[in-house]
Amino acid sequence: MDDASDTSPVKVALQGPFKAAQLRGLAKHGAIDTLSLTAHPLMSVKLVKELKAVQSVRDLHLWCETTRAAMRHVVSLPGLEVLSLFSLRKPGVLEGFSEATSLKTFRSSSLSSRDVREICRAPNLEVLGVQHTHLSLQAFEAIKSVKKLRDLDVEGSNFDDEMAAALASSRTIDELLLGATRVTAKGLRHICTMTQLRALDIWALNLQAADLEMLGALRNLEYISVGGYEGQTALTAENVLPILEGLPSLKRIWLDGIALTETQMSDLREKYESVQFS
Repeated sequence: MDDASDTSPVKVALQGPFKAAQLRGLAKHGAIDTLSLTAHPLMSVKLVKELKAVQSVRDLHLWCETTRAAMRHVVSLPGLEVLSLFSLRKPGVLEGFSEATSLKTFRSSSLSSRDVREICRAPNLEVLGVQHTHLSLQAFEAIKSVKKLRDLDVEGSNFDDEMAAALASSRTIDELLLGATRVTAKGLRHICTMTQLRALDIWALNLQAADLEMLGALRNLEYISVGGYEGQTALTAENVLPILEGLPSLKRIWLDGIALTETQMSDLREKYESVQFS
């Protein structure tokens, strides 16, 4: 009897610099689940068009600079649900996202306001990562308008208390990553009204230990990242851990810049499903 055909997801990684023929050759893999393209100087329109030979790609990692003009062809790839992008460059402007009906996840950094507005036109977008991006009023309004958004990462951006107050009305976002933004206790108060939150990153914010008491309102919170840059003294094991213990659904934690003893680390590993220290 013949063995059953292999139905494992197809994962392909291609390291550049590569030529057009190598991209055309990806067609031999049929439907690709995960495709990683790395270490190529620049993905141009001419080069990206070669990907049209591929049957479909579900998850694409472009770990190389890509022109904005080329992105129209990237987001039109059949079956594309997840797109992670190293960075964008000229020439061209970002276009085509309104027609990217299968795209659910987009992650990149250091984007322009216009980039963000275009990305938010993807009709089925659920996960958006725009780290180290200056969020203009127009860009933030575009983010707020994404009806299906459930996961937002604005780490290292200018996201502030006013934006936190405006975003708090969302009842779809359940994962919010605010590390190293301008949010203070005032903004955290608004964020803590989002009782649907299951994951929250408040690393390197201007917070005191007493401010963390507001987290008690987040009864569904399963993951938290908290702490600060190396050498910070406001948040310590003694004033943070008791607050975390009061969160009934917490399963995963990341403590960064908080000094811990070996005993404390061991106890945390026993208590939670996943623990990271840095």
